[in-house]
Amino acid sequence: MTTSPWIEIDAVPEAQLPPHLVDRKHGDRVSVIEGGILHVRDGRATFAPFRDLYAVVSHGGRVYLLVPRRPPSPPWLEVDPTMFGADGAAGMARFAERAREGGPDVGGGYRDAVRRHRQGLGHEELLRRVAAREPVPGMMEVPSTVRLNRSYPGLGMVQALAVIGGGFAGYAAIIALAVAAGGGRDGEAALMLGTYTLPFLGLGGGAYAAHTIGRRWRAAADATAPRQRVLVLAPDGCVLGLRDGVRALTWGAVGRFTVARLEPEYEEGLVIHGAEGERVGEIDGGFLDAPLGLVVAVAEAYRDAAASEE
Repeated sequence: MTTSPWIEIDAVPEAQLPPHLVDRKHGDRVSVIEGGILHVRDGRATFAPFRDLYAVVSHGGRVYLLVPRRPPSPPWLEVDPTMFGADGAAGMARFAERAREGGPDVGGGYRDAVRRHRQGLGHEELLRRVAAREPVPGMMEVPSTVRLNRSYPGLGMVQALAVIGGGFAGYAAIIALAVAAGGGRDGEAALMLGTYTLPFLGLGGGAYAAHTIGRRWRAAADATAPRQRVLVLAPDGCVLGLRDGVRALTWGAVGRFTVARLEPEYEEGLVIHGAEGERVGEIDGGFLDAPLGLVVAVAEAYRDAAASEE
């Protein structure tokens, strides 16, 4: 029997928090409480235990708490100065320092949260587990823009019914106009005008409704669709969806992550360097559903925590 590698309380309605996690505060906020960190945004609450806090990253005027969240959620919680009220950036800086210190259950600090999950996996076994989507304790998956098995069953039928319904509504409006106009020249003129305009207005409204339904339907389906794994960080190494295929590397073989322009398109992408500084692979920036600067900061922080004392 395997346990879930993800944190348990993630983006739940605030009212559903267990009593011991309720901080009796309101609005968007982040609080250090006993055993971990409570993060609340837009009424959804996440509790990140200190034992699962892999790193604290400062980037772009925000703080990111790296925790193992179930995909497609990003493997971090974003904290901005507005969550600290009048204290603003100063309050956020104090919070970041406190989060880095961790709690009594963390032992040597938050870096141990990654190292304690090491299983001594070789790169081939790590690649096999990630490809099979098996649980890997301590793993983080950076979001990808490539969605798998994307399909929207039933959407086409609903959109067609919306357009047809709009057309019927137009003709129903013609009948209602005829009844209201009565006889005479004015009534005939109104009926003729309605005959030429109302069906098109109805069809136009139906087409707009179909477009709106399609956009929302696809967004709802995409939000839960599995994604191609292009950057997975694990305690024993990382799995990379490179231009020339998928590879797994142990942390001893990884020197650093950087951003650079990739040939032949010269678009920005993620570059993985080896222990001697050589390029070992590239990932197109368009495949990563996060700013590249943030991805580098996250990958470097995780590598630093995982590779130390390796």
